[in-house]
Amino acid sequence: MDAFADIETTELRPETKRRLATMASEGRFKGVFQPGSAGLPPLLVGRQDQANRINELLDDLLGPPAASRTIHAVTLHGPRGAGKTVLLDIVKRALGPNNSEGIGIILLEGTDLPTPAPLLDAVLAQVPPSTTRTNARTGGVGLGLAQVRASTSETRHGGSASHGLLKDALRHHAQVRSQRPLFVVDEAHAASPDALGVMLNSLQALNGEGTPCGAILAGTPDLISVLRRAEATWYLDRNREARLVPVGSIGNTDCALAIGAPLDAMGIEYSQSALMEAVRWCSGNPYFTQALGAAALEVAAGNADRKADFGEGAAVSERFRSLARGRYNEAWQNLDELGLTGCARQLGALWRWAEAAQGLPFNSRMVQSAVNSGVRNPPLDFKPTLSEQEAHTHFQHLGLLWSPSASPEGPWQLALPSFFDFVEERYRDPRWHHYNKTLDALIEDQPSFIPEDDPDDALDDSSSP
Repeated sequence: MDAFADIETTELRPETKRRLATMASEGRFKGVFQPGSAGLPPLLVGRQDQANRINELLDDLLGPPAASRTIHAVTLHGPRGAGKTVLLDIVKRALGPNNSEGIGIILLEGTDLPTPAPLLDAVLAQVPPSTTRTNARTGGVGLGLAQVRASTSETRHGGSASHGLLKDALRHHAQVRSQRPLFVVDEAHAASPDALGVMLNSLQALNGEGTPCGAILAGTPDLISVLRRAEATWYLDRNREARLVPVGSIGNTDCALAIGAPLDAMGIEYSQSALMEAVRWCSGNPYFTQALGAAALEVAAGNADRKADFGEGAAVSERFRSLARGRYNEAWQNLDELGLTGCARQLGALWRWAEAAQGLPFNSRMVQSAVNSGVRNPPLDFKPTLSEQEAHTHFQHLGLLWSPSASPEGPWQLALPSFFDFVEERYRDPRWHHYNKTLDALIEDQPSFIPEDDPDDALDDSSSP
């Protein structure tokens, strides 16, 4: 199945160009670029690998049933703003009510799964009325009534009875609808490990019985730790590479294409070389790519000549930097409240050193040492409340630090390097004495993670923190 067949990935289709040209002639510039998860971009770039993995899952799910406990599932994991929800939205549109392909989507949000019970509600709400009733050992599910009867087993960790109830409901769902169930769970990192464990174990058991069903999970890097706590440890142990699909940054060329193609279709004039320089501000972040496109359209809409100047210091640059600083300030405030801005400064220093050393990866020892240095040297008059390991975890929680391989050993990446430039500016600004007065201590501590001699020696140790 080609679920992404109606989404442009390399160039705009003629009908999309006509639509954008009409919008421009009518003065409708908003809604073309939408930072965040408010809608689909005009051109989806840099995501062909992820699209292929999702298509493979859907093809397998629609294939002949196999007596195998290999679950049909992928997990999209990556920092906020990388476009995971966009990928899910494309799947939803491709497999929606008017585009049925033999797959019945069960839509969920991780925030709606504090316990396993809502899983049952979600399945039952999509099963047509029926007089059939299925009972489990310690509780019952009214399949025709769309309700769950109280059961003492529903609060057990990875409870076998809840597992059984969900399995019965999914089997009935598949039979009545003549469709293969597919859970699509956004913000899955917010779900309880119990709920994810029940869901994954049920899907594994049903696939083993010859009832194909699957799941697409999407979440921040926190999702990996949630999955490790779920009572479905096999999910990360078996065929890990096939299930875990990282969604991170895109290249500068893709960023420029995503911005330039819609501007061309709308008749906006700009310098291609200036755009290629400007996309470096985005650090490959799809959210910032959309924000830069939105800034360009906003400026062009206010100009009689419909031009977008991407030059340094021009209106597009100033508008974009205003949007970016709003995002930076949110992360800064969170870190500042916990006394972790020194950690951010050291991670930024590590990133800049590694970039200067021709893109050398961050190993776990270097990352943990940088974080530890920040904890040892907090802002002036501040007493940190988090341990060094908790601080490391918090940067993952914010989506500022992540491992595309989902391995505790890394290698690690900074999801938004430009934020760490913002931190460096703050530390070097004399107006922020709580920070700049600690800068000397932070720099003095840098040899613990940035070697002064042979950089290759620092990269040999990839042990877990």
